[in-house]
Amino acid sequence: LNPYANQPPPAEPAAGKASALAPARSGVLSLLPYVAAVAAVGLLGWWASKKFLARQAGLVSEYAAVAVYYGKDEEGLSAITAEYCAKLGPGQRRKDMLAAYLASLVESRTPAPELALLVRVATECTLGRWDEKKFAQVVNKVGDTVKESPSVLGTLLFVSERAIDSPEGKAALEIKSMFPYSPELVDELQANMLERTFKELVERETAEPDDPTEDTGGDYDALMAKSLALKMSRTQAERIYSQVLEDRRIAA
Repeated sequence: LNPYANQPPPAEPAAGKASALAPARSGVLSLLPYVAAVAAVGLLGWWASKKFLARQAGLVSEYAAVAVYYGKDEEGLSAITAEYCAKLGPGQRRKDMLAAYLASLVESRTPAPELALLVRVATECTLGRWDEKKFAQVVNKVGDTVKESPSVLGTLLFVSERAIDSPEGKAALEIKSMFPYSPELVDELQANMLERTFKELVERETAEPDDPTEDTGGDYDALMAKSLALKMSRTQAERIYSQVLEDRRIAA
């Protein structure tokens, strides 16, 4: 006799529900939940990374603008650079900071004796120390981005050559070859920029002030010291100084 002959048949599983006795999913189908989870985590990571990179890039651009506008002396520039280094995080985007600063500086400022000191300060604060070859590498990178504007490239070359002292450091500069002119014409333009920069400096600092009690800063020794910062010979500086005063006397 069959003991199960009078037993009712097993109930069908409810629609939409898998039977506990149904075989488990295998193969590719069994991996779908894990693939979906990994994709979600990857998408979240990509979004966070993109947001982080955008924030870093924004801070680099902001640093360049703030440093050029407010960092007019060694102390001010050092403080601003230290602040943005902290915001970016240890070791983050240091060469990018220096490159952005140099580009903004030569695009917005005319050549002046203090610029060579400022770029050295910015280099020391971002790269940890003054390294002429590393500085030259950054200058070459900036030069490649501004070479469509020869006047800006000329200012970059002028400032860089006055920041660098050694022949090895100057040899690492490649921006002179980026001009659409011959090397001889580039040298001539740089010499004219040097003379014009010092002449304008002398004219400005020896001018009669509107206020008789105001000090114009036109002290002869101070001007000669600034000519050294421009890497101008003493003979040339004295000639320009005398010529400015003579022209003013004749025009009076």
